[in-house]
Amino acid sequence: MRIVSFTMTCLSVNFLLLTTISALSDLAATTTHRSPLYNFGPASQRDTVLFSAERPGNPPGKNDPIPDERVVEWIQFMQEKEQNIHTVVALLDENELVNYQPTGLLTLYRQYGLKCQVQSMSDPRAANNLFHLFEQAEAAQQRVVTHCTGGIGRCGRVEGAWLMHRYQLTAEQASQETLLCAQHVGMIRACDPVQLKQWLDTQRLGYS
Repeated sequence: MRIVSFTMTCLSVNFLLLTTISALSDLAATTTHRSPLYNFGPASQRDTVLFSAERPGNPPGKNDPIPDERVVEWIQFMQEKEQNIHTVVALLDENELVNYQPTGLLTLYRQYGLKCQVQSMSDPRAANNLFHLFEQAEAAQQRVVTHCTGGIGRCGRVEGAWLMHRYQLTAEQASQETLLCAQHVGMIRACDPVQLKQWLDTQRLGYS
């Protein structure tokens, strides 16, 4: 009986260990570790104006209400001396802004002294609006941060477009520069030259 009892105990312990390992593996597969904080970083290692990040309170894949506290934490990070952000551009649509409760995203930005602008990527004037804003910031020697949801796709496209406009690059050159900078800093970015050119075609800018 003792042998049977000992065997059953060992089996129970092994099952518990396997269950724990399986749970930890599932957690690792669904958790994104972002470095640096908020997926924040510059469009290019030579550009001093445009930075990008994930939105405040971004648990990937979640659409739950985002409380004010998460937004305030994000704002305070952006206003630290190392980041020194003055202006925020939210590359979000209206249905993405409603998640911020109770105060609202733009209201909190303004309450904490940030200039803010919402810019939908589907707007045919988006590129012109953004370039004008970035040029104003550059003239004032200030920094702008754009954010979409994860700071990956829309942000990467805007970064690539700005590099094309500012440094007279092709879509391929701008995409490569954006991705190399992201790799160097440790950010997650996407910037496909074909999609970049397709988006700029909708903006009627005619970049190569």
